[in-house]
Amino acid sequence: MTSTGLRRAGWDTLYVQPTVSGGRVDSVAVLVFAGRDTVLDGGARGAGPLLVRLPDAQLPSDSSFLVEVCAFAAQHAPACAQDALRSSPKRFRSRLDVTYPAHGDPDRLAYTFAWRVERLRAHGEGYETLRGRTPGNARLHIAVDEAIAPSVLDVPLRYAAGTVALPGQRGYDAFWLALNDRFFYGDTARVRVELRTGSVALAADTLVLAPRSRAERLADVQALADAFARTLARYRVGTAPEATGVRWRYDRIQQRYVMELTAGWRDSTGAPQRLHGRLIVAADGENARFDGKPLGDSAAPMLTYRFDRLAGFPTPSKTRTEDKAGTF
Repeated sequence: MTSTGLRRAGWDTLYVQPTVSGGRVDSVAVLVFAGRDTVLDGGARGAGPLLVRLPDAQLPSDSSFLVEVCAFAAQHAPACAQDALRSSPKRFRSRLDVTYPAHGDPDRLAYTFAWRVERLRAHGEGYETLRGRTPGNARLHIAVDEAIAPSVLDVPLRYAAGTVALPGQRGYDAFWLALNDRFFYGDTARVRVELRTGSVALAADTLVLAPRSRAERLADVQALADAFARTLARYRVGTAPEATGVRWRYDRIQQRYVMELTAGWRDSTGAPQRLHGRLIVAADGENARFDGKPLGDSAAPMLTYRFDRLAGFPTPSKTRTEDKAGTF
């Protein structure tokens, strides 16, 4: 064989027209190898010249592959030769956007991601998008930066967008403790979220989370106290609920508000009623407990009220802003 006659007609197509000395070619066979023992799709046999389809989309960026050409003629041994070619230069483009807490819920994380593989155009400038190239085994790798102990969550993904319940994920307890270790002392926490396949990070998003400021805590307290007064008035079939004399602190360890307040309402006769005591409640209005007595009657027995959720207390809105910052 004096020449394999290989001619590229783009990244996916190869023309083969070998020339030999001492006779004409009856048929040609072509095999394409990506490695020593790996035969790629695209092999062909027939009367030359041949048009061979190359699986360029399957090959890594700018990788070497081998084309073996054999020519056959009657009453002659096959004549074979090999040429090395290279696949197209490729690049991966991806995007990841994460919202945490999702809709104000510290137990849920919302995400969206997109990806595409592009290759350099065979003729002309710029890149073109390849179809059908998607990462397998996609997952979110979530970690708190500068955490004292390991605090990594690995969340497998089935869809390109969705919401993940973090408490059900392996490693959640360590992750939550790492966050609260930062918040306990009033520090911000940086959470890095990576879209991964295997050990490769395809895209990343960084969140800056901060504990709530005193002004935000005060707004929480006012809303919770008013909601408790409404809840108690409904339970006692009263009207005109109000909460006065509110004093409070935030228990960082239990993550609950502890308040001293007076809850008032008017009973069915229009007479004012007042209870003074201590209210313990979560920031979202759940698991409220109140222990108190009628105002001014220290000899009265202690009354205890428990409510799973305070009536009318709104679900918190999203805390994520455009600069990827959030608060707890």
